[in-house]
Amino acid sequence: MMDGCQRSTGRPALADRRKLIADSFQIIRVLRGQKIYGRKKMKRKNLLIVFYLFCIAGLSLQPVVRFSSAQDISEQAVIRDGPYVFWMTEGVIVQYYDNGRSIIKKFEINDLIKIPGSAENPDQTYEISAVPPSPAGDLFTGAKKIFAISDLHGKFDQMLKLLKGNKIVDDNLHWNWQEGHLVIVGDIFDRGDKVNEALWFVHQLEKEAQKNGGMVHFILGNHEMMVLRGDLRYVHEKYNLVAKKFKIKIPDLYGPETELGRWLRSKNVMIVINDILFVHGGVSMDLSKNGYSMQTINKMVRDGIDLRDYEIRFNADLQLLFGSNGPFWSRNYFEDHGGLTRLTQEQVDATLSIYGAKAVVVGHTTVTELSNLYEGRVFAIETGIRDGAEGEAFLWENGKFYRAFLNGEKEKLR
Repeated sequence: MMDGCQRSTGRPALADRRKLIADSFQIIRVLRGQKIYGRKKMKRKNLLIVFYLFCIAGLSLQPVVRFSSAQDISEQAVIRDGPYVFWMTEGVIVQYYDNGRSIIKKFEINDLIKIPGSAENPDQTYEISAVPPSPAGDLFTGAKKIFAISDLHGKFDQMLKLLKGNKIVDDNLHWNWQEGHLVIVGDIFDRGDKVNEALWFVHQLEKEAQKNGGMVHFILGNHEMMVLRGDLRYVHEKYNLVAKKFKIKIPDLYGPETELGRWLRSKNVMIVINDILFVHGGVSMDLSKNGYSMQTINKMVRDGIDLRDYEIRFNADLQLLFGSNGPFWSRNYFEDHGGLTRLTQEQVDATLSIYGAKAVVVGHTTVTELSNLYEGRVFAIETGIRDGAEGEAFLWENGKFYRAFLNGEKEKLR
């Protein structure tokens, strides 16, 4: 939800209210000095005066509160969202939200379609294809450099600062990293109000990178799973507003017959680039013990996204993959979690060897700074962008590991 100060008509501004309260205590001090009342009467009078001035001021015990409804947010700012693309048998429907209005455009189905990127700026376009995307690859070798970020949570502007600061994209947001690999280690969804801007940016950037010899990888995180499967606890109020206007439930805006929905369903849970494993939460001992390959895990999750809850609940393998000890939610590199103890060095080494990796990069669990654990085998890169931090990024280049900063500077990790 959006943060803001919620004031009703006719209430004094916060500064005025604070002044009134300060004045109340000044009055009490004067009355005490004049000894007009006895102690008991004075105490009662003090309370009456303070209560009276609190009522005049209309003071809230929490001067900064969250918006409580879609109506509140719509009164505070111009809200725009979209495009939402629906692949229908009779054509392509593209829907936008523009400050209270629903705007619908229709296109004929073609192999390549250019759609307006926003309702207010038709010159900005996105390319979409009628051909559904194939499952993304999950094993890559020969990468010359790798840049990874995670847990953006709708903080699109901060994402762009990190990418521009490190020359991954240029000032016009075009791919600028030649044959490098960019990895988003999950959780673009939830909390922030620019989720779709970030999704469409990555959707388009991966095509541009591929044309220039590079690669963009978007790994699914627990918040992608939550929204796709209907858990909307952390969705920003903006998207509730849009869904209400469209009369379409939020998960259906990313359904399997939408452009973003089918693109998301082509993504992986785990990938290996060179000998580095990338996964949102981590690999628990429970996950590694079941003996499934990375490719099998990725396929099982893709096939399970749209299953009913009971179909997952009564399937032990799916329950593990989507549960607290699965790759989305595990925190066992950092703490006891999900009934399992924190991993030992030997267990980390063993789990990595299953997937042919020598190191693993994870998000999900917030750390104060990007760091390496377990003798440089685990890299924790969730540095609090969602909470307003500048954020840091993981960089691998010429066989060395670095922390990358907003200004493009880097610090060697090992």
